[in-house]
Amino acid sequence: MVGILCRLIRRWRRDERGAVLILFALVVLPLLMIIALVIDFSQSLVVKRQLTAAVDSAALALGSLPQIKEPGPLKAKAEEYIRANYTAAAIGDLTGSTAVRNGDSVTVTATATVPTAFMGLAGVNSLTVNVSSTVVRRDTKLEVVMVLDNSGSMNDRPGVGEPAKIESLRSAANTLVDTLFTGIPADSDRVKIGLVPFTGGVNVKDAYAVAGWDAPNPAPALNQLDRVHPAALNYALFSDLDKGKTPPESTWSVLGTMGTGGQIGTYWKGCLRSRANPYDTDDTAPAPGNADTLFSAYFNPYDGSRKNAYRGDTGDDQNFNCPAARVQPLTSDKAVIQTAIKNMVAEGSTNIPEGLAWGWRVISPTAPFTEGAPYSAPDTVKAIVVLSDGANNVSGFFSSYGEGNRDNAQIGPSVNAGLDAKMNEVCTNIKKNWDDDDGDQDIVVYSIAFNVSGDILNRMRDCASEPKNFFNSPTAESLENAFAAIAASLNQLRLTQ
Repeated sequence: MVGILCRLIRRWRRDERGAVLILFALVVLPLLMIIALVIDFSQSLVVKRQLTAAVDSAALALGSLPQIKEPGPLKAKAEEYIRANYTAAAIGDLTGSTAVRNGDSVTVTATATVPTAFMGLAGVNSLTVNVSSTVVRRDTKLEVVMVLDNSGSMNDRPGVGEPAKIESLRSAANTLVDTLFTGIPADSDRVKIGLVPFTGGVNVKDAYAVAGWDAPNPAPALNQLDRVHPAALNYALFSDLDKGKTPPESTWSVLGTMGTGGQIGTYWKGCLRSRANPYDTDDTAPAPGNADTLFSAYFNPYDGSRKNAYRGDTGDDQNFNCPAARVQPLTSDKAVIQTAIKNMVAEGSTNIPEGLAWGWRVISPTAPFTEGAPYSAPDTVKAIVVLSDGANNVSGFFSSYGEGNRDNAQIGPSVNAGLDAKMNEVCTNIKKNWDDDDGDQDIVVYSIAFNVSGDILNRMRDCASEPKNFFNSPTAESLENAFAAIAASLNQLRLTQ
């Protein structure tokens, strides 16, 4: 077009005949009008795109707030959401909005005017853009498990004047809980939330449902482990006591001879060892016929300096690096999950793959936890939210994978690198299609890196289901925003547009 205009101008300059000038006017003026129309309509399309996003957000938000039913409050809340997303920086002016609830559906409409740049010459000073969005709230159930780092570094403060990270985590986790339970009747099971705090291991005491285990009487039940799986604890042997013995005694057998009354198992805190490969990173149900699928008790082997401590009554040493906070299975009781969050304590080291493995076991339909709906349930959305404030690190510490200061047959001579590999493996496994019906991902994974840097950022990003599900949160405020965004995303997964 520009080339044609240039040629016509050059010709007009060479030829002074009036016919050429008339031809020039006949060609150029319509072209200029077309260009003007394109510019003005392009502006209106930009406005429509911006307004559509704002209206969609308002409809989704109102869809998750069934308690707002009256026309006045409904319209006011809709406009609040629209204006929050359709800012003053937008091109057009918001001139009106409506919101109507009809049963489980909400319809939000909005109108904006766009001033024209060129069409005003023809008497058209503005264009009107209308947008409408309808959201239908389905009776979709939601299961969410939060896998949260409780390591000692969570006592640190991410910035001057900011609270300890564990405090910010409790607040942000409660934000997610509050949002997901908003508008859900107290007696409903439409929302279930579980919690898996992790450090060097995961504490499942009083939360498990493994065949042959008796939660009210853990010590006698644990004494049965040697009968169902004699080798279950042999990779945590007390080298001093087992030297020269054939066959070697398991940790549980040795501990059973120590402590007050010979029942040190009475002081078992509740952590379990990671299962043998490959069951440490999968969700295979425990089966007595396959010893490698069974779980065994976590006891930190003592060295010479700890021998007397092991004869004490508290059990603190043998449970070192086992988190104080326990697993909370999926529950529809908001108060129960809030209490579990409140009980989180920052201590110990970081073993992300073990936390993820237990998060998966809590949300899956298979034992040792069976509260989760089947993967094939069409009315249930499953999600795991994993957070860490640092890289995998059990070097020099006992963890669910054993000692962290020597060659470890299960995760290799470099234990932290071994945990990184295990983390990649369990993340990949969680995100597979487990019901084999339509190729979709049965568990959605969100990941949060809290006040960290380095390679762990990439690992956490890769663990998420997709890039938008990863949140890099360097501050307490950004952590709160991340949990709020995840809650909003989970609510959207329950709605169809």
